[in-house]
Amino acid sequence: MKHNNQIKKFCEDKTDLNEADIDYLIRQSEAVLSSKEFMDKDVFIDVKNIYSDHAIVVFHRKPHTKESLYEKTVVGQSAFLENEPGVLRTLQTGVPSVGLRGQSQEGVAIEQTVFPITRGEKVIATLIVESDFSNSFSSGFSLKPSKGDNSYIFQAPSESSREDEVSLLDYVEDAVLVFDQGGFLLHCNQSAVILYRTKLGYLDSVQGMHYDNLSLDGTIFSELVEDHFSDSNKTVKYGKHYFQVKCYPNARNHQTVITIRDISDLQEKDKEIQESVIASREINHRVKNHLQTIISLLRLQGAQVKESGTKVAFEDCINRIFSIAATYELLSSQEHEQIDLKSLIEIVSSNLQRCFAERPDIQLKLELCYQIYLDHNRASSLALVINELLQNAYEHAFSNKKYQKNKKNQCIRLQMTKNDDIIRIQVIDNGSGYNVEAVGQEHLGLILVQRFVDSKLSGRLVTTSSHEGTQVKIIFKV
Repeated sequence: MKHNNQIKKFCEDKTDLNEADIDYLIRQSEAVLSSKEFMDKDVFIDVKNIYSDHAIVVFHRKPHTKESLYEKTVVGQSAFLENEPGVLRTLQTGVPSVGLRGQSQEGVAIEQTVFPITRGEKVIATLIVESDFSNSFSSGFSLKPSKGDNSYIFQAPSESSREDEVSLLDYVEDAVLVFDQGGFLLHCNQSAVILYRTKLGYLDSVQGMHYDNLSLDGTIFSELVEDHFSDSNKTVKYGKHYFQVKCYPNARNHQTVITIRDISDLQEKDKEIQESVIASREINHRVKNHLQTIISLLRLQGAQVKESGTKVAFEDCINRIFSIAATYELLSSQEHEQIDLKSLIEIVSSNLQRCFAERPDIQLKLELCYQIYLDHNRASSLALVINELLQNAYEHAFSNKKYQKNKKNQCIRLQMTKNDDIIRIQVIDNGSGYNVEAVGQEHLGLILVQRFVDSKLSGRLVTTSSHEGTQVKIIFKV
């Protein structure tokens, strides 16, 4: 049948419904065609268009006992929130929308009753029953074409039609709705009027409507009362908007107050932050991988080098790159931009222990306090500094042959402490020592250490050395 093919085509092209859902929807349309209910009404089936915030008409049964409200076919056309709020509301919440006003694709004022079509716990479509309402549309609100386009604007009731006493609730930015014990709206403030009119597309006044026609989260009033308002504060996604909905029962007068706050801007900013964090982690992961590739290339090249001095230079360069890569490795595995120094130092020191595996006689002891964090720029600079200091200690502190023969328990200690906002890092060895004044001016690694401590960490470097060992102290502010 023609309508079956249309339903299948539109659902496959513009929805996320699976084959079983579509087959179920086709069976529902056939049941509507054979039903004798609503014979004097236009009956539709709409589905959610996943590529927009709109619904799309996939089925239309015209009235049998009177003229249809539509001259042309509307199958395949969109149902917009601002024109048919009940359709989108029921698709969103799964709750029927009874007697909500709307505007047809041909500009006719209509009244709709919208029922959810569900399969399991999933709302897959809506069944819409429409009647002409153009002759009895609320005098409180009217549709007038706006200038310059085919859209419509709302004309609100005049101030004279409002109550003489201005409610204090009209000074509240949140939408406030007060319901009686039967669930009917007794009063709402101006913010609520604007919310339902401009953002939720309600064409008629909400005054006097039942809670079930105004609920944004799928709850109905009887459930709200039965649950004793246990979940009184929730965040609701409705279309492209996010709302914070709070419920306040008043046992004294048996009324229920609902407040609604539009938090779409906050949610959008939070989404942007989350996307930025994910993008940053991905970038850091790629930087780490690129650095690892460079390290692998340098190792391949270094393996072909015969001259010992050049081979050492290759290893020094590889370790420096690795210390930077360690920072990006941590950044790629966490959600914030602050680096845990303890984890960073452990990665750098482990790498050096592997590089100097042929010196098992040298012990490396770490004495690190927890929960010290730096931004990634300063952390990567500190990683380079620690790499240089540990590498120098491994290569030179115990290289004196006379010292190696007589000294036992060769040890390098790395200590990190924090008092108030001052961090102190010490690299201490019990080696043979060196002339600080002479060596510091000609050794590239020590020159890098001094420059990074000064310019990157804005800290102070203190080095003391004697025949009993060397102590390098770095002091800087968090």
